[in-house]
Amino acid sequence: MKKWLLSLCMVLALVACKEEKKQEAQAEAKPVVKIGVSLPLTGDIAYMGQALKGAVMVAEQQLKDNNKLKNDYQFIIEDNAYNTKTVMAINNKFAWVDKVNAIVDFASNPGLVTSQFAEKNKIIHINTGSSDRNVAKGEYNFSHTTLPDMEAKVLVRDILSNYKNVALIVLNEASGIAAAAEMTKEMDANNIKYIQYIVNDGEKDMRGLIEKIEQNNPDIYVVTLYSPNFDVLYKQMQEKGINKPITSTNFMDLVNNLSMLPDGTQWVTYPSPEPVIREKILEVNKGVTTSELCIGNIYDAVMMVVEAFENSNNNEEALSYLNNLQTFTGVYGQVDIHDGILNVPAIRKELKDGKPLEVKE
Repeated sequence: MKKWLLSLCMVLALVACKEEKKQEAQAEAKPVVKIGVSLPLTGDIAYMGQALKGAVMVAEQQLKDNNKLKNDYQFIIEDNAYNTKTVMAINNKFAWVDKVNAIVDFASNPGLVTSQFAEKNKIIHINTGSSDRNVAKGEYNFSHTTLPDMEAKVLVRDILSNYKNVALIVLNEASGIAAAAEMTKEMDANNIKYIQYIVNDGEKDMRGLIEKIEQNNPDIYVVTLYSPNFDVLYKQMQEKGINKPITSTNFMDLVNNLSMLPDGTQWVTYPSPEPVIREKILEVNKGVTTSELCIGNIYDAVMMVVEAFENSNNNEEALSYLNNLQTFTGVYGQVDIHDGILNVPAIRKELKDGKPLEVKE
């Protein structure tokens, strides 16, 4: 009888101990902040989306390693294939299935779709790499980018000032049109002659366009095209024996094979993030992609969300925190925020031995 009572007491003690540990674990459990990340992981610019995913993975690991944070951060990464219908489907999943606290995405077209959705459904949204200011329109939307006006100033000052007759070839979509508008504004201000030509996405034969352009004998081609549109234009220029210089802004970083261009080719684009973070991201992306465009922007976008929630107790407070930020210090140093936009200064790159390197002033 005594043995039976002793056994019963031991069982009850074990149950009580387990219950106590369970309650302690529940008390120690951190709130979870969910961040939905929408990227083009397949399709024509998948190499860019994969690079951005690598940057998010670096941020995620650093957050997991930081035991001083008051929240846990869960990342839900989805492939939008750079398709606006898919973007909308992902946004609905983020909002109603995953119930995310914030959305981070990339580029103008997806960003414009998400900005309207985020504002309507009251979800914090930080876009990266957009050339359209409207992405940051509203209370819930923010943009981490290098805007076309900043790129255009450097392009005209440091590259186009040496030319008198420019052929401007514009992709008929939001980012291409926005970038071209700033380029023409700067060329007008600097008395540079240009003629503008429009190209639709997916055009396979640009030989007629090239012939039309060459009738005006331009000194240089300026484009707002990326692969595969850029590849079609440049290869067909080569077939016609046209070897005139070609330049752009960050669109050049969206070209799959820059080595097809001659050494000395220059363009204007986003800066690289600080070296330590850059190397960590490049290591994660090794063997997957060599793209670096916006890897620092999306890393910072994630860290902006984290900073907001670490300094808040709920979504409303986090939103207020972001809207009251005047500067953010991240992988580009301290960057000012105006109208929800973090506008990082532009740099110039040049091909050397087939590799893009920053031109040091």
